[in-house]
Amino acid sequence: ASPDDALAWLRLGRAQIEAGDPTEALRSIDRAAEAGLQTPFLHIFAARALVRLGRTDDALDALEMIQPGPGGAGGATLTGVADFTALAEQPRFGAVVSALEEAAWPCRDNAESRQFDFWIGEWDVFVGGQQAGTNTIERMLGGCTLLENWTNAGGREGKSFNWVDRASFRDARWRQLW
Repeated sequence: ASPDDALAWLRLGRAQIEAGDPTEALRSIDRAAEAGLQTPFLHIFAARALVRLGRTDDALDALEMIQPGPGGAGGATLTGVADFTALAEQPRFGAVVSALEEAAWPCRDNAESRQFDFWIGEWDVFVGGQQAGTNTIERMLGGCTLLENWTNAGGREGKSFNWVDRASFRDARWRQLW
């Protein structure tokens, strides 16, 4: 089966959930998986169908199959799904949400990535009592990067990106790119 076929099966499964036919939805979602589709939505839609069938343990098993990673939607995506209200008090559900949030936003609570948070804000920069320019520092990219917006007293502008580089060194180091 082609990737388009796999997506068509997944879309059909979602439509069947919305139409109130979770049993057929699971069949369609299984066909999407058999066609090689690998997406968190496959597991999310399967879990939704399983919850509607009253199979909460199986629904949690499906959600635990989601592979957390940077750039993912995060666990907050799951907490907004009405079908998962039945799972909200389950420790396993909380663990899935936490793992997805941490993977999607790896710098949010990372101490190394927060070392320069004191720099965030708007600054008037002075050299020898004279204003040399202004600087605005803001967090971006899920808190993994600080963006510096510099304007000198003559109106010329510059930017820098600042981040913790864990890949190039044995110990993490801050990098700056102008």
